[in-house]
Amino acid sequence: MGYLQICPIQNSVLTFCALVRAATTLVKALCPGIVHPQVRYKELLRHLLQPNIRWLDLGCGHNVIRPWALLPGEDEIAYTHSPSLSVGIDRDVSSLHGNRCIPFRVAAHMERLPFPDECFDVVTANMVLEHSESPRAVMSEVWRTLRPDGRFIVHTPNKYFPASMLSAVLPKKIKPGLVELLTRRPAKDAYPTYYRANTRSEITRCSQACGFRVEHFEILETLTFSPHQVIFLSNLIIACLLRWGAFEKLQADFLVTLRKPAINTVFRSGDAWSANRDAEEIPSVA
Repeated sequence: MGYLQICPIQNSVLTFCALVRAATTLVKALCPGIVHPQVRYKELLRHLLQPNIRWLDLGCGHNVIRPWALLPGEDEIAYTHSPSLSVGIDRDVSSLHGNRCIPFRVAAHMERLPFPDECFDVVTANMVLEHSESPRAVMSEVWRTLRPDGRFIVHTPNKYFPASMLSAVLPKKIKPGLVELLTRRPAKDAYPTYYRANTRSEITRCSQACGFRVEHFEILETLTFSPHQVIFLSNLIIACLLRWGAFEKLQADFLVTLRKPAINTVFRSGDAWSANRDAEEIPSVA
C-alpha cells in the first residue's frame, strides 16, 4: 500500500498534537516566559520539602502536584516522600482513598485540625483556602499546629481574576459541567467557593490577625490550554491583556509565604475557636 492509513484514534491524537504545537507557538510569540501557577507552586515545594521537615498538606485531594505540571521523568512521590513526615488532610474521603503519594492521610476539616500544637514545620494549601467559609479559623489552626519559625504556603485564586468573578456569579447547578468542559477535571471535583480571603488586603489582614508575618507575596499569571480553540484563544487574549500595567492586579493567583514568629507568642482567635466548636467530626482514613 502506497500510503499510511490512519485510524480515527490516531487521527485524533495527531490533531491534538498539532493543536498543542500551534498553541505553543502562539504563546511564545504573545506571552513569552509565562509559567503556569501550578508549576511555580511545584518549584516552591521542591525548595521547602527537605528531609528534616514535618509537613502537612491541607485539602490534599487526589494529588499534591498536578500531573501535567511534572516534567518527563519527574515523580510526585519524590516530592511527597522527601520530608521526615508527610501528612495530608481532606474532608472528601473518596479523594483521600485515591491519593497514593502522601503516606499519612486523615479525613478532617481545615477549621479543626486533629493535631497537637507545634507539630509541623511547613503547612501548604494549594487551591484550598477559597473553599473555606472561615479562612481565619483555618489560619488560626495552622498557626497553632506550626512550630515557631514555621511557614504556611497559600496558593489561592485572586477574587478579581475574570474567571473567579465569573465563577462567583454563575448558578451552582452549571458550575460542575463548566469545570469539566474548561479544565478537563471531573465535575465531582468542583467544590463550593466563597473567596473570603482572596485579595491581597484580605489575606494580609487575616494572616496578621492570626499572628503571621507575610514573608513573601507573589501575584501569578496563568494560561490554561484547552482543546477547544475558542476557549484557548480567549484565555490567551486575557493573559496578554493582564500583562499591561493597569491590569496586573487582576492576575490569576496569589502564592503567599506566611511565617510564624521564631519566638512563640500566645494567640487564640475567638472567631476561629467558635467555628471549631461547630465543626463536624469526620472519621480518619487508615
